[in-house]
Amino acid sequence: SVKKSGCCSSHSNSHDHSGITLEAEVVENVGVGNSRSKFYVKGICCSSEIPAINAILEPSTGVNRVQINVTTKIVYVNHDSNVVTAQELKYKLDKEGFATSIKTDGGQSSSHNAGTISKVGKSDFHVNGMCCASEIPIIEKILQGSEGISKLSFNTPLRFVHVNHDPSIITAKEIADTLTAQGFEATIRKDYGVELRLQSKGFKPSTSQFVESTLIIENWNVENQTGDLRKLMRSKYTKKEVQRLLFNFPSRTVKIDHNPKICSAHALAETMKTNNFRTNIIIDGASGGWNVPVQDGETESDEEDDEGDILHASVDPLVCLSGIFWLISMISLVGGPWEIFKWFALGSVAFGIPKIAQKAFRTLRRAQFDANCMMLFA
Repeated sequence: SVKKSGCCSSHSNSHDHSGITLEAEVVENVGVGNSRSKFYVKGICCSSEIPAINAILEPSTGVNRVQINVTTKIVYVNHDSNVVTAQELKYKLDKEGFATSIKTDGGQSSSHNAGTISKVGKSDFHVNGMCCASEIPIIEKILQGSEGISKLSFNTPLRFVHVNHDPSIITAKEIADTLTAQGFEATIRKDYGVELRLQSKGFKPSTSQFVESTLIIENWNVENQTGDLRKLMRSKYTKKEVQRLLFNFPSRTVKIDHNPKICSAHALAETMKTNNFRTNIIIDGASGGWNVPVQDGETESDEEDDEGDILHASVDPLVCLSGIFWLISMISLVGGPWEIFKWFALGSVAFGIPKIAQKAFRTLRRAQFDANCMMLFA
């Protein structure tokens, strides 16, 4: 028997996927009995409880896979509903002190809709106009009032917006057009409507050679170590080996899009370990089911030029020039004949203001006020 612990004193290997939703909206029905159920486990307080939950669920006959999102307290279980039902799994968790409610009973979905897929799924958009987290409420206000949209999630570093929607009510193109019309230039990176049509005809979505693996860094104690890790990965791997990094400091996890044929998750973990990052693999993308989708009309070479790549991303030249001029202006602090360098600060403002002004005017046009507006007026 595994009882819920009273405190969260350690961080064991975690299936925490905070920052990116784990939800796979396609109901996985290989047969009537194969189901994916979703549970809200109120008793989860942190990643140290994950081993206990796994110990309760995984030994159960009929359970194939357990995925846990600590932040949302959601547990996804792939199971054979003919062998073990969602109600039985709930009872097991309740009995061990993890108060649980069933959000989705995969067994009921399977019995009534065997072989079908959910109408609601996730489309991904690269939003070039999203520069920082302060713009998330604006995008939420634009989209959340639209019929057919059920959930939004954001990845600010990659400038990605993930939208759960019903394509029969609102298409990915309509969502992209809505964002673009409001000044957030949006490009569709994954269209669930296309996926839905292909799956209804028996086709599986195309996947690239890249997979997504999740690793936990147990000694990640300060957030500025993110820069050190990014520099390490950039120096060790090319874009053909590692495509993207996504950091989540609260959960101490990093998601890595990589090509397992030439760069395995174990190799990535070893690289980190040899550079004093105590790393363990939570999910090895090569084990199956974690391929990165290739979009309709996209090729592998297209992926290498993806605007969302933060591992090998370029810096705006105007931003670089603004920084350089600002550094030169600091020489004026020496005083005397060097004081003339203070005028370089005007050059710094001249190079930096266009981007800020563009975003500020876009915000003011919506009768709102944000940090960009304050910087412009200052």
